[in-house]
Amino acid sequence: MNELSASTQAQPAKDIVQTELSDSGDPKFRQALVEIEQNPGSDDAWDQLEAFTGEGESPEQIARIYLEALDRAQVQSGSQDLNRFLSKRAVHYCETWFGEGSPQLITALMKSLELNPAEYNSTFRRLTIAFTVAERWTDLLNLYDQALQRPMSDKARIRLLEEAAQCAKDFASNSDKAIIYFEELLKHRPHDPSYAASLERLLERQQRWEDLYTFWNRKLQHSNSDEQTSAIAVQVAALCVDVLGRPADALRTLAELPAGALDNNEHNEILERIAANEKTATPLRREALKRLKERYQAAQCEQEVVRTITNALPLAERPERLALHREVAAFLRQQGHIEAAMSHYAELLTLDPDATDAYSQLEELATAHDQYPIYVKSLVETADSIEDIEKRAELRCRAADILCSKLEQIEAAIDQYALVMVDAHTVPQLALRVAPRLATLYETSEQRHELLGTLERWAELEEDTTRRRSILVRAAKLATRMNETDRALRAWQRRLED
Repeated sequence: MNELSASTQAQPAKDIVQTELSDSGDPKFRQALVEIEQNPGSDDAWDQLEAFTGEGESPEQIARIYLEALDRAQVQSGSQDLNRFLSKRAVHYCETWFGEGSPQLITALMKSLELNPAEYNSTFRRLTIAFTVAERWTDLLNLYDQALQRPMSDKARIRLLEEAAQCAKDFASNSDKAIIYFEELLKHRPHDPSYAASLERLLERQQRWEDLYTFWNRKLQHSNSDEQTSAIAVQVAALCVDVLGRPADALRTLAELPAGALDNNEHNEILERIAANEKTATPLRREALKRLKERYQAAQCEQEVVRTITNALPLAERPERLALHREVAAFLRQQGHIEAAMSHYAELLTLDPDATDAYSQLEELATAHDQYPIYVKSLVETADSIEDIEKRAELRCRAADILCSKLEQIEAAIDQYALVMVDAHTVPQLALRVAPRLATLYETSEQRHELLGTLERWAELEEDTTRRRSILVRAAKLATRMNETDRALRAWQRRLED
Protein backbone atom coordinates (compact mmCIF):
# COMPACT_ATOMS: atom_id res chain seq x y z
CA MET A 1 0.00 0.00 0.00
CA ASN A 2 1.28 3.45 -0.94
CA GLU A 3 -0.27 6.13 1.29
CA LEU A 4 0.47 9.85 0.89
CA SER A 5 1.66 11.98 3.80
CA ALA A 6 -0.77 13.04 6.48
CA SER A 7 -0.45 16.70 5.48
CA THR A 8 -1.53 15.89 1.94
CA GLN A 9 -4.39 13.70 3.14
CA ALA A 10 -5.54 16.51 5.42
CA GLN A 11 -6.67 18.61 2.48
CA PRO A 12 -10.48 18.78 2.10
CA ALA A 13 -11.25 15.69 0.09
CA LYS A 14 -14.19 17.22 -1.70
CA ASP A 15 -11.89 19.84 -3.19
CA ILE A 16 -9.87 17.10 -4.87
CA VAL A 17 -12.44 14.47 -5.83
CA GLN A 18 -16.04 15.39 -6.49
CA THR A 19 -18.32 13.12 -8.47
CA GLU A 20 -21.90 12.11 -8.38
CA LEU A 21 -22.68 8.74 -6.84
CA SER A 22 -23.32 6.05 -9.37
CA ASP A 23 -26.81 5.14 -10.38
CA SER A 24 -25.89 1.69 -9.15
CA GLY A 25 -27.63 0.74 -5.95
CA ASP A 26 -24.58 -1.19 -4.73
CA PRO A 27 -23.83 0.22 -1.28
CA LYS A 28 -20.27 -1.09 -1.44
CA PHE A 29 -19.58 1.02 -4.52
CA ARG A 30 -21.09 4.03 -2.82
CA GLN A 31 -18.85 3.38 0.18
CA ALA A 32 -15.81 3.17 -2.11
CA LEU A 33 -16.64 6.60 -3.48
CA VAL A 34 -16.92 7.97 0.02
CA GLU A 35 -13.51 6.50 0.86
CA ILE A 36 -11.97 8.26 -2.14
CA GLU A 37 -13.56 11.54 -1.17
CA GLN A 38 -12.14 11.17 2.31
CA ASN A 39 -8.74 9.76 1.28
CA PRO A 40 -7.98 10.81 -2.32
CA GLY A 41 -4.31 9.88 -1.89
CA SER A 42 -4.96 6.34 -0.67
CA ASP A 43 -4.01 3.37 -2.83
CA ASP A 44 -6.42 1.19 -0.87
CA ALA A 45 -9.36 3.51 -1.58
CA TRP A 46 -8.67 3.54 -5.31
CA ASP A 47 -7.99 -0.22 -5.37
CA GLN A 48 -11.40 -0.80 -3.84
CA LEU A 49 -13.00 1.40 -6.48
CA GLU A 50 -11.18 -0.31 -9.33
CA ALA A 51 -12.33 -3.68 -8.05
CA PHE A 52 -15.86 -2.79 -9.16
CA THR A 53 -14.76 -2.68 -12.80
CA GLY A 54 -16.89 -5.19 -14.64
CA GLU A 55 -18.89 -5.95 -11.51
CA GLY A 56 -21.72 -3.55 -11.94
CA GLU A 57 -19.62 -0.58 -13.02
CA SER A 58 -18.12 -0.04 -16.47
CA PRO A 59 -14.44 0.85 -17.07
CA GLU A 60 -15.70 4.08 -18.64
CA GLN A 61 -17.37 5.07 -15.37
CA ILE A 62 -14.22 4.38 -13.33
CA ALA A 63 -12.09 6.26 -15.88
CA ARG A 64 -14.48 9.22 -15.70
CA ILE A 65 -14.03 9.35 -11.93
CA TYR A 66 -10.23 9.35 -12.37
CA LEU A 67 -10.36 12.13 -14.95
CA GLU A 68 -12.72 14.21 -12.79
CA ALA A 69 -10.25 13.78 -9.93
CA LEU A 70 -7.46 15.13 -12.15
CA ASP A 71 -9.65 18.07 -13.15
CA ARG A 72 -10.31 18.91 -9.52
CA ALA A 73 -6.62 18.62 -8.70
CA GLN A 74 -5.82 21.07 -11.44
CA VAL A 75 -8.46 23.57 -10.33
CA GLN A 76 -7.51 23.35 -6.66
CA SER A 77 -3.73 23.47 -7.32
CA GLY A 78 -3.10 20.80 -4.70
CA SER A 79 0.19 19.29 -3.61
CA GLN A 80 2.54 17.88 -6.22
CA ASP A 81 2.65 14.57 -4.37
CA LEU A 82 -1.10 14.16 -4.73
CA ASN A 83 -0.98 15.30 -8.37
CA ARG A 84 1.65 12.68 -9.18
CA PHE A 85 -0.26 10.02 -7.29
CA LEU A 86 -3.56 10.68 -9.07
CA SER A 87 -1.88 11.04 -12.47
CA LYS A 88 0.01 7.77 -12.12
CA ARG A 89 -3.08 5.83 -11.13
CA ALA A 90 -5.31 7.41 -13.79
CA VAL A 91 -2.80 6.74 -16.56
CA HIS A 92 -2.21 3.16 -15.45
CA TYR A 93 -5.93 2.41 -15.24
CA CYS A 94 -6.75 3.92 -18.64
CA GLU A 95 -3.85 2.18 -20.30
CA THR A 96 -4.80 -1.17 -18.76
CA TRP A 97 -8.47 -1.05 -19.71
CA PHE A 98 -8.55 0.99 -22.92
CA GLY A 99 -5.18 0.59 -24.59
CA GLU A 100 -2.29 2.75 -25.79
CA GLY A 101 -4.15 4.98 -28.25
CA SER A 102 -7.45 5.30 -26.44
CA PRO A 103 -9.11 8.67 -25.88
CA GLN A 104 -9.23 7.93 -22.15
CA LEU A 105 -5.47 7.38 -21.91
CA ILE A 106 -4.71 10.42 -24.06
CA THR A 107 -6.94 12.60 -21.88
CA ALA A 108 -5.27 11.29 -18.72
CA LEU A 109 -1.80 11.93 -20.14
CA MET A 110 -2.69 15.44 -21.26
CA LYS A 111 -4.00 16.30 -17.81
CA SER A 112 -0.92 14.74 -16.24
CA LEU A 113 1.27 16.83 -18.51
CA GLU A 114 -0.22 19.98 -17.04
CA LEU A 115 -0.31 18.76 -13.45
CA ASN A 116 3.26 17.43 -13.22
CA PRO A 117 5.77 19.81 -14.83
CA ALA A 118 8.67 18.00 -13.15
CA GLU A 119 7.78 14.85 -15.11
CA TYR A 120 7.09 16.66 -18.38
CA ASN A 121 9.59 14.75 -20.51
CA SER A 122 8.45 11.25 -19.59
CA THR A 123 4.76 12.16 -19.90
CA PHE A 124 5.44 13.93 -23.19
CA ARG A 125 7.09 10.79 -24.60
CA ARG A 126 4.16 8.59 -23.58
CA LEU A 127 1.73 11.08 -25.10
CA THR A 128 3.60 11.10 -28.43
CA ILE A 129 3.28 7.32 -28.53
CA ALA A 130 -0.42 7.48 -27.71
CA PHE A 131 -1.10 10.07 -30.43
CA THR A 132 0.90 7.98 -32.90
CA VAL A 133 -1.01 4.78 -32.10
CA ALA A 134 -4.28 6.70 -32.45
CA GLU A 135 -3.03 8.35 -35.67
CA ARG A 136 -4.00 11.75 -34.28
CA TRP A 137 -1.38 13.57 -36.30
CA THR A 138 -2.68 17.11 -35.88
CA ASP A 139 -2.73 16.69 -32.12
CA LEU A 140 0.76 15.23 -32.23
CA LEU A 141 2.09 18.20 -34.20
CA ASN A 142 0.44 20.59 -31.75
CA LEU A 143 2.11 18.71 -28.92
CA TYR A 144 5.51 19.08 -30.61
CA ASP A 145 4.88 22.80 -31.12
CA GLN A 146 4.08 23.24 -27.44
CA ALA A 147 7.17 21.29 -26.41
CA LEU A 148 9.40 23.34 -28.70
CA GLN A 149 8.37 26.47 -26.81
CA ARG A 150 10.13 25.13 -23.72
CA PRO A 151 13.80 25.80 -22.93
CA MET A 152 16.08 22.90 -23.85
CA SER A 153 19.52 22.09 -25.21
CA ASP A 154 20.27 22.39 -28.92
CA LYS A 155 20.63 18.62 -29.12
CA ALA A 156 17.20 18.05 -27.61
CA ARG A 157 15.62 20.72 -29.81
CA ILE A 158 17.10 19.16 -32.95
CA ARG A 159 15.76 15.78 -31.93
CA LEU A 160 12.26 17.15 -31.42
CA LEU A 161 12.36 19.09 -34.69
CA GLU A 162 13.43 15.95 -36.57
CA GLU A 163 10.57 13.96 -35.06
CA ALA A 164 8.08 16.72 -35.81
CA ALA A 165 9.34 17.12 -39.37
CA GLN A 166 9.07 13.40 -40.03
CA CYS A 167 5.58 13.28 -38.59
CA ALA A 168 4.41 16.28 -40.62
CA LYS A 169 5.97 15.02 -43.83
CA ASP A 170 5.39 11.26 -43.70
CA PHE A 171 2.26 10.80 -41.57
CA ALA A 172 0.25 14.00 -41.29
CA SER A 173 0.72 15.00 -44.95
CA ASN A 174 1.20 18.52 -43.68
CA SER A 175 3.90 19.88 -45.93
CA ASP A 176 3.60 23.45 -44.69
CA LYS A 177 4.36 22.37 -41.14
CA ALA A 178 7.19 20.14 -42.33
CA ILE A 179 8.70 23.14 -44.12
CA ILE A 180 8.66 25.14 -40.89
CA TYR A 181 10.43 22.37 -39.00
CA PHE A 182 13.10 21.86 -41.66
CA GLU A 183 13.74 25.60 -41.80
CA GLU A 184 14.30 25.56 -38.05
CA LEU A 185 16.58 22.55 -38.35
CA LEU A 186 18.70 24.34 -40.94
CA LYS A 187 19.15 27.23 -38.54
CA HIS A 188 20.83 24.80 -36.18
CA ARG A 189 22.68 22.80 -38.85
CA PRO A 190 22.86 25.02 -41.94
CA HIS A 191 25.03 22.64 -43.94
CA ASP A 192 23.14 19.39 -43.35
CA PRO A 193 22.45 18.00 -46.86
CA SER A 194 19.51 15.83 -45.78
CA TYR A 195 17.65 18.77 -44.24
CA ALA A 196 18.36 20.91 -47.29
CA ALA A 197 17.19 18.23 -49.73
CA SER A 198 13.97 17.59 -47.80
CA LEU A 199 13.17 21.28 -47.58
CA GLU A 200 13.86 21.81 -51.27
CA ARG A 201 11.51 18.98 -52.30
CA LEU A 202 8.77 20.26 -50.02
CA LEU A 203 9.02 23.83 -51.29
CA GLU A 204 8.78 22.65 -54.89
CA ARG A 205 5.88 20.31 -54.11
CA GLN A 206 3.95 23.08 -52.37
CA GLN A 207 4.85 25.64 -55.05
CA ARG A 208 6.28 27.94 -52.40
CA TRP A 209 8.22 29.84 -55.04
CA GLU A 210 9.33 32.85 -53.01
CA ASP A 211 10.61 30.59 -50.27
CA LEU A 212 12.32 28.39 -52.84
CA TYR A 213 13.95 31.50 -54.33
CA THR A 214 15.30 32.46 -50.92
CA PHE A 215 16.45 28.90 -50.25
CA TRP A 216 18.33 28.59 -53.55
CA ASN A 217 19.97 31.97 -53.06
CA ARG A 218 21.28 30.86 -49.67
CA LYS A 219 22.51 27.68 -51.28
CA LEU A 220 24.17 29.71 -54.02
CA GLN A 221 26.11 31.72 -51.47
CA HIS A 222 27.66 28.56 -50.03
CA SER A 223 28.45 26.83 -53.32
CA ASN A 224 32.01 25.51 -53.46
CA SER A 225 32.53 24.79 -57.18
CA ASP A 226 31.95 26.61 -60.47
CA GLU A 227 29.85 23.73 -61.77
CA GLN A 228 27.55 23.74 -58.74
CA THR A 229 27.36 27.53 -58.75
CA SER A 230 26.30 27.56 -62.39
CA ALA A 231 23.65 24.89 -61.88
CA ILE A 232 22.08 26.65 -58.90
CA ALA A 233 22.23 30.07 -60.55
CA VAL A 234 20.41 28.72 -63.59
CA GLN A 235 17.73 27.28 -61.27
CA VAL A 236 17.30 30.65 -59.57
CA ALA A 237 17.22 32.58 -62.82
CA ALA A 238 14.74 30.20 -64.44
CA LEU A 239 12.48 30.50 -61.39
CA CYS A 240 12.65 34.31 -61.56
CA VAL A 241 11.81 34.37 -65.26
CA ASP A 242 9.24 31.58 -65.60
CA VAL A 243 7.42 31.69 -62.26
CA LEU A 244 8.11 34.84 -60.24
CA GLY A 245 8.18 37.27 -63.13
CA ARG A 246 11.35 38.96 -61.92
CA PRO A 247 13.75 39.03 -64.86
CA ALA A 248 15.88 41.72 -63.19
CA ASP A 249 16.68 39.26 -60.41
CA ALA A 250 17.43 36.61 -63.00
CA LEU A 251 19.85 38.91 -64.81
CA ARG A 252 21.51 39.90 -61.57
CA THR A 253 21.94 36.28 -60.56
CA LEU A 254 23.49 35.32 -63.89
CA ALA A 255 25.69 38.41 -63.91
CA GLU A 256 27.20 37.47 -60.56
CA LEU A 257 28.42 34.08 -61.80
CA PRO A 258 32.21 33.64 -61.77
CA ALA A 259 33.93 33.49 -65.14
CA GLY A 260 34.47 29.73 -64.96
CA ALA A 261 30.77 29.06 -64.44
CA LEU A 262 29.39 30.86 -67.48
CA ASP A 263 29.58 28.29 -70.27
CA ASN A 264 26.27 26.42 -70.46
CA ASN A 265 23.39 26.44 -72.92
CA GLU A 266 20.74 26.79 -70.21
CA HIS A 267 22.20 30.19 -69.35
CA ASN A 268 21.68 31.29 -72.95
CA GLU A 269 18.15 29.88 -73.03
CA ILE A 270 17.13 31.98 -70.00
CA LEU A 271 18.53 35.13 -71.63
CA GLU A 272 16.63 34.25 -74.81
CA ARG A 273 13.37 33.96 -72.87
CA ILE A 274 13.93 37.33 -71.20
CA ALA A 275 14.68 38.99 -74.52
CA ALA A 276 11.70 37.42 -76.31
CA ASN A 277 9.08 38.34 -73.69
CA GLU A 278 7.35 41.51 -74.84
CA LYS A 279 5.94 42.06 -71.35
CA THR A 280 9.44 42.39 -69.89
CA ALA A 281 10.69 45.93 -69.38
CA THR A 282 12.62 47.19 -72.36
CA PRO A 283 15.87 47.85 -70.44
CA LEU A 284 15.91 44.24 -69.24
CA ARG A 285 15.27 42.90 -72.73
CA ARG A 286 18.03 45.12 -74.03
CA GLU A 287 20.38 43.88 -71.32
CA ALA A 288 19.55 40.26 -72.08
CA LEU A 289 20.19 40.83 -75.78
CA LYS A 290 23.45 42.60 -75.02
CA ARG A 291 24.70 39.67 -72.97
CA LEU A 292 23.56 37.16 -75.57
CA LYS A 293 25.46 39.02 -78.23
CA GLU A 294 28.61 39.04 -76.10
CA ARG A 295 28.33 35.33 -75.32
CA TYR A 296 27.70 34.35 -78.92
CA GLN A 297 30.60 36.52 -80.05
CA ALA A 298 32.88 34.84 -77.51
CA ALA A 299 31.72 31.45 -78.78
CA GLN A 300 32.17 32.59 -82.39
CA CYS A 301 28.56 31.76 -83.21
CA GLU A 302 28.19 34.28 -86.01
CA GLN A 303 24.64 33.36 -87.02
CA GLU A 304 23.46 33.73 -83.43
CA VAL A 305 25.17 37.10 -83.18
CA VAL A 306 23.33 38.32 -86.28
CA ARG A 307 20.02 36.99 -84.96
CA THR A 308 20.48 38.68 -81.59
CA ILE A 309 21.26 42.04 -83.13
CA THR A 310 18.21 41.69 -85.39
CA ASN A 311 16.00 41.01 -82.41
CA ALA A 312 17.39 44.10 -80.68
CA LEU A 313 16.48 46.49 -83.50
CA PRO A 314 12.78 46.94 -82.56
CA LEU A 315 13.85 47.99 -79.09
CA ALA A 316 15.90 50.95 -80.35
CA GLU A 317 12.79 53.15 -79.90
CA ARG A 318 13.34 53.54 -76.17
CA PRO A 319 16.66 55.46 -76.26
CA GLU A 320 15.13 57.68 -78.90
CA ARG A 321 12.17 58.30 -76.60
CA LEU A 322 14.54 59.28 -73.79
CA ALA A 323 16.35 61.69 -76.05
CA LEU A 324 13.10 63.28 -77.08
CA HIS A 325 12.04 63.75 -73.46
CA ARG A 326 15.32 65.54 -72.73
CA GLU A 327 14.99 67.74 -75.78
CA VAL A 328 11.38 68.82 -75.13
CA ALA A 329 12.04 69.44 -71.42
CA ALA A 330 14.91 71.80 -72.23
CA PHE A 331 12.76 73.64 -74.74
CA LEU A 332 9.86 74.07 -72.31
CA ARG A 333 12.19 75.32 -69.61
CA GLN A 334 13.61 77.92 -71.95
CA GLN A 335 10.08 79.10 -72.75
CA GLY A 336 9.21 79.41 -69.05
CA HIS A 337 6.79 76.47 -68.91
CA ILE A 338 8.34 75.13 -65.76
CA GLU A 339 5.65 72.67 -64.67
CA ALA A 340 5.44 71.11 -68.11
CA ALA A 341 9.24 70.85 -68.30
CA MET A 342 9.33 69.13 -64.95
CA SER A 343 6.65 66.69 -66.07
CA HIS A 344 8.86 65.58 -68.94
CA TYR A 345 11.86 65.14 -66.69
CA ALA A 346 9.62 63.10 -64.40
CA GLU A 347 8.56 60.91 -67.33
CA LEU A 348 12.22 60.55 -68.24
CA LEU A 349 12.86 59.18 -64.75
CA THR A 350 9.96 56.78 -65.10
CA LEU A 351 11.58 55.38 -68.23
CA ASP A 352 15.14 55.52 -66.92
CA PRO A 353 15.47 55.70 -63.10
CA ASP A 354 19.24 56.09 -63.49
CA ALA A 355 18.96 59.30 -65.52
CA THR A 356 21.01 61.48 -63.16
CA ASP A 357 20.58 64.55 -65.35
CA ALA A 358 16.81 64.33 -64.84
CA TYR A 359 17.24 64.35 -61.06
CA SER A 360 19.51 67.38 -61.31
CA GLN A 361 17.11 69.27 -63.55
CA LEU A 362 14.10 68.51 -61.37
CA GLU A 363 15.90 69.62 -58.22
CA GLU A 364 17.13 72.82 -59.82
CA LEU A 365 13.71 73.76 -61.18
CA ALA A 366 11.94 72.92 -57.94
CA THR A 367 14.34 75.10 -55.98
CA ALA A 368 14.25 78.03 -58.37
CA HIS A 369 10.49 78.07 -58.89
CA ASP A 370 9.15 76.58 -55.66
CA GLN A 371 7.77 73.51 -57.42
CA TYR A 372 8.61 70.99 -54.78
CA PRO A 373 5.32 69.03 -55.00
CA ILE A 374 6.11 67.97 -58.57
CA TYR A 375 9.64 67.01 -57.60
CA VAL A 376 8.46 64.95 -54.65
CA LYS A 377 5.78 63.24 -56.72
CA SER A 378 8.41 62.30 -59.28
CA LEU A 379 10.76 60.88 -56.65
CA VAL A 380 7.99 58.82 -55.07
CA GLU A 381 6.66 57.47 -58.35
CA THR A 382 10.15 56.56 -59.46
CA ALA A 383 10.82 54.81 -56.16
CA ASP A 384 7.57 52.87 -56.54
CA SER A 385 8.60 51.69 -60.00
CA ILE A 386 12.05 50.24 -59.30
CA GLU A 387 13.19 47.02 -57.65
CA ASP A 388 16.64 48.09 -56.45
CA ILE A 389 16.09 48.44 -52.69
CA GLU A 390 18.95 50.82 -51.93
CA LYS A 391 18.08 53.05 -54.86
CA ARG A 392 14.46 53.03 -53.80
CA ALA A 393 15.49 54.03 -50.27
CA GLU A 394 17.62 56.89 -51.55
CA LEU A 395 14.67 58.31 -53.50
CA ARG A 396 12.23 57.95 -50.63
CA CYS A 397 14.64 59.62 -48.21
CA ARG A 398 15.16 62.50 -50.61
CA ALA A 399 11.40 62.89 -51.01
CA ALA A 400 10.85 62.72 -47.25
CA ASP A 401 13.51 65.36 -46.58
CA ILE A 402 11.78 67.77 -48.94
CA LEU A 403 8.36 66.99 -47.47
CA CYS A 404 9.73 67.93 -44.04
CA SER A 405 11.95 70.90 -44.80
CA LYS A 406 10.11 72.56 -47.68
CA LEU A 407 6.48 71.47 -47.56
CA GLU A 408 6.04 70.79 -43.83
CA GLN A 409 4.06 67.65 -44.60
CA ILE A 410 5.16 65.53 -41.66
CA GLU A 411 2.72 62.65 -42.15
CA ALA A 412 3.67 62.27 -45.80
CA ALA A 413 7.35 62.27 -44.85
CA ILE A 414 6.69 59.61 -42.24
CA ASP A 415 5.00 57.44 -44.87
CA GLN A 416 8.09 57.53 -47.08
CA TYR A 417 10.52 56.80 -44.25
CA ALA A 418 8.25 53.99 -43.08
CA LEU A 419 8.40 52.41 -46.56
CA VAL A 420 12.18 52.50 -46.35
CA MET A 421 11.97 50.70 -43.00
CA VAL A 422 9.90 47.99 -44.67
CA ASP A 423 12.71 47.49 -47.20
CA ALA A 424 15.15 47.52 -44.29
CA HIS A 425 14.02 44.01 -43.37
CA THR A 426 15.88 42.92 -46.51
CA VAL A 427 18.73 45.43 -46.28
CA PRO A 428 19.20 46.20 -42.55
CA GLN A 429 21.68 49.03 -43.23
CA LEU A 430 18.75 51.07 -44.49
CA ALA A 431 17.16 51.01 -41.04
CA LEU A 432 20.26 52.55 -39.49
CA ARG A 433 20.12 55.34 -42.05
CA VAL A 434 16.42 56.08 -41.62
CA ALA A 435 15.59 55.18 -38.01
CA PRO A 436 16.94 58.43 -36.44
CA ARG A 437 14.94 60.61 -38.84
CA LEU A 438 11.79 58.54 -38.46
CA ALA A 439 12.11 58.50 -34.66
CA THR A 440 12.38 62.28 -34.61
CA LEU A 441 9.23 62.67 -36.71
CA TYR A 442 7.26 60.19 -34.61
CA GLU A 443 8.32 62.02 -31.47
CA THR A 444 7.41 65.38 -32.97
CA SER A 445 3.98 64.10 -33.99
CA GLU A 446 3.52 62.28 -30.65
CA GLN A 447 3.05 58.87 -32.26
CA ARG A 448 4.39 56.95 -29.30
CA HIS A 449 3.53 53.42 -30.41
CA GLU A 450 5.28 53.85 -33.75
CA LEU A 451 8.19 55.59 -32.04
CA LEU A 452 8.69 52.66 -29.68
CA GLY A 453 8.73 50.15 -32.53
CA THR A 454 11.26 52.26 -34.43
CA LEU A 455 13.53 52.57 -31.38
CA GLU A 456 13.42 48.80 -30.81
CA ARG A 457 14.30 48.10 -34.45
CA TRP A 458 17.06 50.73 -34.36
CA ALA A 459 18.58 49.20 -31.23
CA GLU A 460 18.65 45.76 -32.86
CA LEU A 461 20.80 47.00 -35.71
CA GLU A 462 22.95 49.72 -34.11
CA GLU A 463 26.57 48.59 -33.91
CA ASP A 464 27.94 51.55 -31.93
CA THR A 465 27.73 50.54 -28.27
CA THR A 466 27.24 54.03 -26.88
CA ARG A 467 24.45 54.89 -29.30
CA ARG A 468 22.80 51.52 -28.81
CA ARG A 469 22.74 51.95 -25.04
CA SER A 470 21.21 55.40 -25.40
CA ILE A 471 18.54 54.04 -27.75
CA LEU A 472 17.68 51.18 -25.38
CA VAL A 473 17.30 53.55 -22.45
CA ARG A 474 15.12 55.80 -24.55
CA ALA A 475 12.96 52.84 -25.61
CA ALA A 476 12.69 51.53 -22.05
CA LYS A 477 11.55 54.87 -20.68
CA LEU A 478 9.04 55.34 -23.46
CA ALA A 479 7.64 51.84 -22.96
CA THR A 480 7.30 52.55 -19.24
CA ARG A 481 5.32 55.72 -19.93
CA MET A 482 3.10 53.74 -22.28
CA ASN A 483 2.53 51.00 -19.66
CA GLU A 484 4.19 48.53 -22.00
CA THR A 485 5.83 46.71 -19.10
CA ASP A 486 7.12 43.68 -21.01
CA ARG A 487 8.72 45.81 -23.68
CA ALA A 488 10.24 48.10 -21.08
CA LEU A 489 11.73 45.14 -19.24
CA ARG A 490 13.17 43.73 -22.46
CA ALA A 491 14.79 47.05 -23.26
CA TRP A 492 16.28 47.39 -19.78
CA GLN A 493 17.46 43.78 -19.90
CA ARG A 494 19.21 44.34 -23.22
CA ARG A 495 20.74 47.52 -21.87
CA LEU A 496 22.10 45.69 -18.83
CA GLU A 497 23.46 42.88 -21.00
CA ASP A 498 25.15 45.32 -23.39
